[in-house]
Amino acid sequence: MKITVMILIFIVVSGLLQHIAHETFHIVIGKLSGLTLISAKLFTYHGGTKVTFKDEEEVINNSDECIPKKWIIMNLAGIIGTTSLAYIIILIYSLLPIGY
Repeated sequence: MKITVMILIFIVVSGLLQHIAHETFHIVIGKLSGLTLISAKLFTYHGGTKVTFKDEEEVINNSDECIPKKWIIMNLAGIIGTTSLAYIIILIYSLLPIGY
């Protein structure tokens, strides 16, 4: 019972941290690429997260044309950063003598 509760708490906390880390990677790489952040909404009423940058609508509406490289890098930063962070956490967990 105790291990089950701990696992459930871990799943909830890691899910919340994943959202925050994912959007943080978008924000950091976007700002380093020269994009201007307009808003960052975490855990909105529909449960999602959203980062909005200046001129985002223009880039989306003109997506049939060439998308600027900095927008592609910013979008990939979320998934690549979150996945890398997860592998690092798994590596640390596997090296520690926790026993779960």
